[in-house]
Amino acid sequence: MGEDIEVHVSDVSPWRREFAESFGAISHDPADSESIIEVQPDLAFDSSGRQSARELAMRALSQRGALICVGHGEGLTLDVSRDLIAPERAVLGSEYFRFDEMPDNLDALRRNRELLSRIVTHTYDVTEIREAFTAFFSGATGKVVVTQDIA
Repeated sequence: MGEDIEVHVSDVSPWRREFAESFGAISHDPADSESIIEVQPDLAFDSSGRQSARELAMRALSQRGALICVGHGEGLTLDVSRDLIAPERAVLGSEYFRFDEMPDNLDALRRNRELLSRIVTHTYDVTEIREAFTAFFSGATGKVVVTQDIA
């Protein structure tokens, strides 16, 4: 069997931190940046798009660590020598996967359907789009799915 890997998460929403803990993650309040920096992860993923989150992730990374910025958002100011070359760190951007990776990604989704279905906490019909956005922006949801019945 594989080796267990600790996953640490930080989110401004207490609900989402508790939700991540239900999956086995160790959560950190972003207001307590020292607890995050002490982790010294080899990899950090930012999906918030917030510059402050990306900067905190850079400060927390271990030597030779990498920050993966998933999706769009605010910027990240770096001193190349101090932040990248001296600690031998990397910053990567990720938006989508290549088309030829679709079959493997679909297979991974199917193999992990039960686990991934826990991430979707709310489902709304398209006629309830306003309620769906309100729920999502409340900070008290996982993924919100909007559906439309096509007859």
